[in-house]
Amino acid sequence: METLNETPAVLQPRWKRVLGWTGPVPRPRHGHRAVSIKELMVVFGGGNEGIVDELHVYNTATNQWFIPAVRGDIPPGCAATACSDGRGHTLGQNQDGG
Repeated sequence: METLNETPAVLQPRWKRVLGWTGPVPRPRHGHRAVSIKELMVVFGGGNEGIVDELHVYNTATNQWFIPAVRGDIPPGCAATACSDGRGHTLGQNQDGG
């Protein structure tokens, strides 16, 4: 039996400065949650001088930020939430910044 000495491909993430974006850029914040869905990065909540209920989306293919049209009741702003499986579920929210 022959053994192959092939090393599996290893993902090597790299930081890249993004310049020249357009659209309504979210304010600086911490404690927010972001989830990627294909070429979109969806950002919700967090805070910096108070908790916010803002939803922003960044399209990595077009280099554009936008605020999506949404239906239903907007959840209260939160920080320290959890996202999983690309669906953006909000769990374990902290609404008082503590």
